Parts: sequence; structure tokens; C-alpha cells
Amino acid sequence: NNVLEPTVTFSNIGAYVLRLTAEDGFFTVSDDITITVFHEPPVVDAGPDQTINFGLPSVSTTVSGTATDDKFLIDPLQYTWSGPASVTFGDPSKLETTATFSASGEYTLKLEAFDGEFTSSDLVTVIVVNKMPVVDAGADQKLVFPSLAMLKGKVTDDKLPNPPATLTYAWSKFAGPGTVKFNNSSSIDTIADFTEVGVYILRLTAHDGELSGFGDTTIDFGAPPRFALVP
Repeated sequence: NNVLEPTVTFSNIGAYVLRLTAEDGFFTVSDDITITVFHEPPVVDAGPDQTINFGLPSVSTTVSGTATDDKFLIDPLQYTWSGPASVTFGDPSKLETTATFSASGEYTLKLEAFDGEFTSSDLVTVIVVNKMPVVDAGADQKLVFPSLAMLKGKVTDDKLPNPPATLTYAWSKFAGPGTVKFNNSSSIDTIADFTEVGVYILRLTAHDGELSGFGDTTIDFGAPPRFALVP
């Protein structure tokens, strides 16, 4: 090449010695220069932190990372997701995969990328939080006063936090004209007695030690029928 300032292209990493030679017809002189071509480690991003709600028996979320590289050694890069032993990955060798959690808590997940020489990594935090109980206070009822109302509630919960991993219940009158007496207001199934005719809304509340959920049922108490005496 007879250009003093050439552009040199290298197809691989390594140390290259380039020589510049000059001739004037009588003399030849030269000088060497060493150029070392190296590659940078991959740049990895494990994605944004997440907060998700827990649900029995487990909850999954998608973790999606990115990685950039100069592609000198291997293409594509080799990826590995890792985390606590309780976390299960759909395919830990994929940039985008699922992570499954069997309990609430704060989890740190790591995404690594290997280019044949260097390994780079980034962390992402996934917070799995408690979900409030879901309460069904039972079907609405239409009764004739002075009957008793049989109340049967239903509650689903993720059993978090643990402890206590149990629920407490409370029945109460939310609306209605008279007084309501519960046989056992802390039982999910109980009996209610009313002092007056009218429409009542009864509420069942479930508390998991941290969060509460509730459901309502309507009890319509009508007056008893009146009978006329025939002489």
C-alpha cells in the first residue's frame, strides 16, 4: 500500500505488527508499529425490577434481558439466568424466560452473558407480595320475619404472610333498620337473628394478618302474612 495514512481492517483479535517502508531510489528505511486488537466484554441488562402478587400454589412472571457484544468470538452469546434455589426458570439459557416463585418475598435474579472469554452480568429484583383474601359472603336471601338467617361464607387466600398463614373472620351488619345478633361472629359459617323487618346488608371480613378482604350478602326480611278471621 503506497498511502501514508491507510485504513487498516482486522478480522480477529490479537497483536499485529505493521511496517511502514520508504524508498528514495538509493535507500530503504522502515519502522514498525504494534496494534493490539481486543474486544470488550458483553453489556448486559437484566430488565426492570418487578412487583407481582402471589397466588397459590405459585406465581410466574416473565423476565426479559438484553445483551450487546462485538461478536468477535462467539455469536450468539451464551446466556444463563440464576437465582435462589426456590426459583424455577422456564429456560435459563434464554434472554427471555419465565421465573416461578413458590412463596412471597424479595428475590434477586442474575442474568449472565458469556462471549467465549468474558462473562458479564446484571441483576433484577422481583418482589412477590401478599394478596388480600377474596371473600364471598354467600347468596342473598329472602325470608319471612322472624326467621333466622343461615350464613355460609367462602374465602380463598394465598396463605400469606406466613406466619400466621391463617385467616380470622368477622361478621357485621353493614346496613339495615334493626339490630343483628350473630351466633358466632368470628366463624365463617354462623346464624344471624334480626329484631325488625327490612332489608339488611351483612358483611363478612377476612384478615390474613396483614390485609383484609370482605364480601356482602343481602337479607330481605318481609313481614309475616296477616290472616283475617272469618266469623
